[in-house]
Amino acid sequence: MKKIIVSIIALGVLENIALGNEANERTQRLEKENRILEIDKKNQEFQVSDKNNLDNDNGLVSKVKETEKRSKDGYFGGIEGVLGISEVKVSTGDPYPFKGSTTIFDLGFAGGGQYYFGISQRHGFKWSVHGDYSFGNSYNLASDDGYKTTMSYDAFKIGFDLKYLWDFLEIDKHTLGLNVGVGYEIGLYLNGKSPKDYPSTNLSSFSTENVYPVIGLHYYHENHQFELMYRFMYKVNGIFNGGIREEKNGVAINSEAKNIILTNRSYLTVSYTYKI
Repeated sequence: MKKIIVSIIALGVLENIALGNEANERTQRLEKENRILEIDKKNQEFQVSDKNNLDNDNGLVSKVKETEKRSKDGYFGGIEGVLGISEVKVSTGDPYPFKGSTTIFDLGFAGGGQYYFGISQRHGFKWSVHGDYSFGNSYNLASDDGYKTTMSYDAFKIGFDLKYLWDFLEIDKHTLGLNVGVGYEIGLYLNGKSPKDYPSTNLSSFSTENVYPVIGLHYYHENHQFELMYRFMYKVNGIFNGGIREEKNGVAINSEAKNIILTNRSYLTVSYTYKI
């Protein structure tokens, strides 16, 4: 009987030990599964974080690229030089009008703004203003009967150009493009002199205006911009009733009517500007 009781107790103890081991194994298995789940969760969080960082990086890269593309937009200012030919015809009422021509060189400032469209940034528009002083407006005039004289003016010119831009070649920071458009210019001719015939004579001042087409090439290197342009100023309708006015001690003693026809031939313009 005692053996039976001892056997039952032993079996109970062994069963409890077995159950305890099974519970421990189950607990360890659950802990292991929880650790795996935690690792998977952290991996997912890392993946989401990496994706967000990548998206942010891509966004920054896109913004940088967009900024680089937009770098051609902005305002600019600089200088321009203009080369052309000016012809003048002066009539004083006699049958032999005076005629003459001279090469002129204008020098002054240029400034304006430009804007490019789209992702490629190859097409855009540009507006600019210019103000020049004209050198060389001194004319040697001659009539058909062989008489010769001289006439000179101080000339100032103010104009506005509007152009379409096409950048057809881009290599690194170098850009070459074509521009076409239209322009408008006013010329002011002041302090007219004719010293050979009338040492004390003042010629009447006058103004001219012209609307013209324009075509040119432009080159950019970073913020430095160069342009070679042709303004088709084939004619300026400058027909004005001017006059000569001879004075003595501040009193007019003689005057003579003059009609002045001024024709400015095409201009070759070179400019350098810096973009900000």
